[in-house]
Amino acid sequence: MLLSIMVSEAKYIDESNLAKKKKESQKQLRDTVRRLDEALFGNPDRMDRELWLARLSDLVLDGVQFSAGQTPEVSDWRHAIRAGDCKIMLRGYSHVFVHSPDFDDSNAFEIAETDGCYQEVFSRKTLRDLVLAYWRDEAPNAIRNQSFDFPLTQSARVQTTDCNQAERKNGYTSSQERRQ
Repeated sequence: MLLSIMVSEAKYIDESNLAKKKKESQKQLRDTVRRLDEALFGNPDRMDRELWLARLSDLVLDGVQFSAGQTPEVSDWRHAIRAGDCKIMLRGYSHVFVHSPDFDDSNAFEIAETDGCYQEVFSRKTLRDLVLAYWRDEAPNAIRNQSFDFPLTQSARVQTTDCNQAERKNGYTSSQERRQ
């Protein structure tokens, strides 16, 4: 079982505030991802790790929506998360949407000092194209990747770490070891 945690931070700004808000968004994302990383994978194990896992399992229960005909095993998912019998993938995205009409510098890059986190800056036109793609039920990958130096959907390096206590003691025990 894999629990994918994606942290997102977003700003909707005008071009005059771009530099300041990009830095602010990066810091907020970096701080949040670091806090989750330390809580879930810190070395030595944090005393409140089980509480964090319980909170995540409660979020799964509260957040999963399904049709009447579907029968997902939400209770099994919750139990696996609480018991640490799952893998956890943690990554983050900072999205900065610039609404100034003359701004056209959409770009993306990996955020320094943290693994698996990226910032994407979208111009008004690129945001419009993204919304239209979703409205047409099309994949947004081509639009996201056209202005960027790398395809985010293919090159994002994501850390997947086993959350099981026994395996953590025999294998990866810290964020630093996991990244090596």
